[in-house]
Amino acid sequence: MVPRRLNTVLALFLGGMLAIHLAMAWIVKDQIAEGRPDFLIYYCEGRIFRSTQPPQLYNESLQAKLQYETAASGWTPPQVKPYMHPPFEVLLFVPFSLLPFTSAYLLWTVFNLVFLGVCIFLLKRAFRSKTSLVWGILAALAFFPVFLTILEGQDTCFVLLAYSAALVALRKKCDLSAGACLGLGLVRPHLILPFVFVGMLRGKWRLFVGFATSCAAASLLSITVAGWHGFLHYPRYIWSLEHTRSTLVIPPQYIPNLRGFIDYFFRNLDGPRVLLSINVLLSLLALMWASRKWATAERKQQFSSLGFSLALLVASLVSYHEFIYDFTVLLIPILALVHGPQRSTTGTRWYFLPAVVLFLTPLYILLWYRLGLLNLMSLVEVALAYCISRAISERERSTSGPE
Repeated sequence: MVPRRLNTVLALFLGGMLAIHLAMAWIVKDQIAEGRPDFLIYYCEGRIFRSTQPPQLYNESLQAKLQYETAASGWTPPQVKPYMHPPFEVLLFVPFSLLPFTSAYLLWTVFNLVFLGVCIFLLKRAFRSKTSLVWGILAALAFFPVFLTILEGQDTCFVLLAYSAALVALRKKCDLSAGACLGLGLVRPHLILPFVFVGMLRGKWRLFVGFATSCAAASLLSITVAGWHGFLHYPRYIWSLEHTRSTLVIPPQYIPNLRGFIDYFFRNLDGPRVLLSINVLLSLLALMWASRKWATAERKQQFSSLGFSLALLVASLVSYHEFIYDFTVLLIPILALVHGPQRSTTGTRWYFLPAVVLFLTPLYILLWYRLGLLNLMSLVEVALAYCISRAISERERSTSGPE
């Protein structure tokens, strides 16, 4: 745990980051009514669902038309913001599309804060933390990815909720329930599927069965929403966006994971297939490494939050598509590392350095707006994964004894 003498410094640090976020929110408050937040995507998809039959959820011409109509007259979206999520998610935003945009955005913000509160409550139980729920939420809002999720009206809190519930379930030895809970994160499948793959490598087949059940339910719901054609068209649409129209999504230099780093800094290699092969190979090696470390973490105990968190972190690192608000799920590895080591000795204090860096809002602003190299944050992810791996090894040595 964090030493008591650092509590004041930690509170001042988090308070400073939160103050920066509040100032940023105040600066951009007028842009919300103009329709600039990403919530515009979900709001317009709700309108598409209500106005077309069958719903043309991935019709970019219709998306552009509604987004231009919703945006304030003084501001025009520079390009269409494509809807990249599975069809079933649109049902969540249909009620919000019945309200004016600003009212819908504010109501969704309240829902996001409630989701965040539930996540903090679950994580308090998982890590047996004595921190109050209010302070936990304020500390989470001091984490720039969480703040960006709330500000943009994104849905990443669902993925955090999925992982938090799965963590609690696994601690109770309910692998089937944990897998079902992970299904909540299918709103962003790229953040969930790699973790489930690590679970399969670990031999957690009950977790896979629970997740497969959630997948089946989500697929049936998607078919009901978009029809067979829309359901089958979705994977091709996403692949087309990622590989032929990256300017509509996120260019590699703004993707803060392994793919963003490789595709940008090794872009002069011979062709995209070479880059794809490198990505696939390194991703598989990272996932197998996470599986082995998770097994090591649980060798002498029934469940390890460090092993779980390392698998989650590697899943984020190898996810094919990611932006900085997806880092919201990294709250769990950070908390696991803070609660992991038995003591904060001189030799282990540096383990917390990547976690501190991840909370540095000015760093995100510098890499995003000034340098345009958000993909460098992938190096911080790698550093955090290394520190969690070392913490697992330290704990294993501390519990080892003579035969």
